[in-house]
Amino acid sequence: MVISSFLAGLVGVLSVGNRADRLDEIGAEHAAVTTAALEVYRALAAADATSLNVMLVSGDEEPLQQQAFRDDIAAATAALGFATRTAPTGVTAQKLAELTDSIPVYVGLVEAGWVYAKQARPLGTSYLTEATAFVRGTMLTAATAVRDAETKAITAAQDEVDDFPWAATLAGLLAVAVLVYCQRYVARRTRRRFNIGMAAATVLTVAAFGWLAVASLVAASHSADALDETRQVISPVADARAQGRSADGDEARSLIFPQLGDHERLSKALDDIGELVREAQDSPAGHGQYATLSDARKSLTGWRDAHTSFAGKGAVTYGEAAAAITKPAANEKQTFAAGLDDALGKVAATATEDVRMSIKDSRSALAGVAGALVVLMVLAAAATFAGLWPRISEYR
Repeated sequence: MVISSFLAGLVGVLSVGNRADRLDEIGAEHAAVTTAALEVYRALAAADATSLNVMLVSGDEEPLQQQAFRDDIAAATAALGFATRTAPTGVTAQKLAELTDSIPVYVGLVEAGWVYAKQARPLGTSYLTEATAFVRGTMLTAATAVRDAETKAITAAQDEVDDFPWAATLAGLLAVAVLVYCQRYVARRTRRRFNIGMAAATVLTVAAFGWLAVASLVAASHSADALDETRQVISPVADARAQGRSADGDEARSLIFPQLGDHERLSKALDDIGELVREAQDSPAGHGQYATLSDARKSLTGWRDAHTSFAGKGAVTYGEAAAAITKPAANEKQTFAAGLDDALGKVAATATEDVRMSIKDSRSALAGVAGALVVLMVLAAAATFAGLWPRISEYR
């Protein structure tokens, strides 16, 4: 009986420890790297758009746009540094290394493009075209791979947290069954129906594993909230934000080096962004941010309407086109693209904090459970011994 109590307690402690480790892994590693990957993607997509906007402005606005580009690169570099220090392995580590090595190459292409463009040499457009192809085809793809790998790891870890502690529960039930059987055996041999010590041990064992079961269910509930927030809000909003920055760059590129079908591609991109925002807004996890997501949809609608109206005007001057892309519309404080990005950024920040708090609450639900299991099972073993000792002494 003492051995069964010890083994049951050991299984319970290991179960709690494994769940706590998975939650620490989610919060301290995978979630942090995922957030960093999203920031890398956003910053690089923004840098791509800004690098092209530099070509559309003049005077005092040009150095401001160039500084905005460098700020985006600094943000991407900082996020990469944080993700790398978290020491991920496998695909994540490989892709982070690729991104780190690619940043100087990308910046060099953009800076060279600006220099040649300022000299009115066609080579400037070639460099910027290559830079855009490089950041989208290589760097943004790598950032997406990091996010996908870490999201899969989060899902796998959360599945472990969500699983009911069947092994520990069965161990606890086995310990209770052994205690009940022994009480009946002692009752038959001694003709005493009730053994206070063994009854107390049974109550303590039931309390210990009942606490474990309840704590595990509460932890699983908070963990599920974090997973829902990630899937229903953070993922679609992050995709919408990244696509918005890419669409902003496409709008500038269509003026600098136009291609056939630019208008249709941009219209489709804006429609896709609208679907992602609507997906987040209509989800159960997105209801708490309905107003901010409505602001994002309002900016997106304004952007779509402005693009459609401008495209329908026919022949326009380069200056008119550049102003339509880089300057706010009448009665607006910022461009529609910037308004969309700001609103989605607020949603992402709030959702990320909600996920962090859910993981913290899940971890808190398990706090102290392992220690309590040890104490209760030691008390159960002691109560068992105390209940049997008078019977043992009768045979001395």
